[in-house]
Amino acid sequence: MSSYETQAPNATSPQQERLPILEAVPKSIPRYANGILYGLGGFTLLCFMLLAASGIYMVALGSGHPGFVSGHPELASFSHFVRAVHYWSAQFFMLFMFLHLLRVFFTGAYRRPREVTWMIGVLMMVMAIITGLLGYISRADWSAQWHAVSAKDLFNAAHAGTLLNVLDYPLVFGLHVAVSPLIMIGLMAVHFVLIRLHGVARPY
Repeated sequence: MSSYETQAPNATSPQQERLPILEAVPKSIPRYANGILYGLGGFTLLCFMLLAASGIYMVALGSGHPGFVSGHPELASFSHFVRAVHYWSAQFFMLFMFLHLLRVFFTGAYRRPREVTWMIGVLMMVMAIITGLLGYISRADWSAQWHAVSAKDLFNAAHAGTLLNVLDYPLVFGLHVAVSPLIMIGLMAVHFVLIRLHGVARPY
């Protein structure tokens, strides 16, 4: 073991035989990657998991107004809590992703051969912003409707109004709860595979 690596727990042979996916777990972690700055990507993933879990709950039981679950009024308080978890998870998801991108940029972790990993990360940031906008509009309250009209004007000014009608609530809601998350999951999967293949980049 080199002077700059800490050994991670190794799986036994029977475990590797029965669970080949354990091969995806790094066997060693560079010492320079043991700081909290190198955990920002993991914090981002955790927030995404919270977003997915709370989002599935709201879609399954109906979000309705804050604190109300369609057909299940006895779960009103818990529904309000879940909506709050979804909201704050989205805030921290964007924060941790932005800080993660800054860390990657200023430590030079985008250098060859990790250019594709960096570009996928930037693309995920763009997708996160779009998904957040769709989610905000999906609230369907007065503020969301005002922002939807403003966004529609922006799309029209960019000659992209025919690509996405943000005033179409069913379309926006469907993109937010189905299409965007699937795209994010696919990008994350490729991102993680590339990180596993190339390892953690040494900073400048």
